[in-house]
Amino acid sequence: MMDVLIFLIKPVLLAFLIGIVAIILATLSAEKYHRRRMEGGVDIIDERMTQEQFGAYLAAIFRQDGATVEEPARLAFEGEAAELIVEDSRGRTYVVGLKTRDGVHKETIDRMIEQAGALGVRRQRLVTNSMLSREAQGRAREFRIEVWDRLQIIRRFAKASGRALALEIVGEGAGSPESAPPSPHIMTD
Repeated sequence: MMDVLIFLIKPVLLAFLIGIVAIILATLSAEKYHRRRMEGGVDIIDERMTQEQFGAYLAAIFRQDGATVEEPARLAFEGEAAELIVEDSRGRTYVVGLKTRDGVHKETIDRMIEQAGALGVRRQRLVTNSMLSREAQGRAREFRIEVWDRLQIIRRFAKASGRALALEIVGEGAGSPESAPPSPHIMTD
């Protein structure tokens, strides 16, 4: 009888321990994502930056990397997105910076393709604080458009002091209490 009871308790105990480990790992992963989001300045992009400021933010990031940045004479998005021509060691790239909560759809990619052709620029990059629809992802892959979505912004811009730069762009500067990196032990939202 005791052997049967032990036989039945072992799987339950094992499942309980696996559940605890899964909860701990999920919590650590969420904290890491939150910390990287804060470091990259994505929270500032989402909550406080205008589309125009987002364009200035992107231009500053590219200039930090040693590229020259200009705005094209002909705009396809007219205030809906930042449009930049970025020239670096790899050549000229048409960059569209789109700050949105609605996601990026295939029509945006189609407008980019058309504009890049009109500008005579072969390389294209879409930078967005959002995510792409499946159709937009497929279209971007088809035309070899480099995509920096929300997760890429967090990864790339955290390395470029993205939070301090984002605060500077929105006018809160490096001297404000907001510019201090958040404590990893304090959740701010």
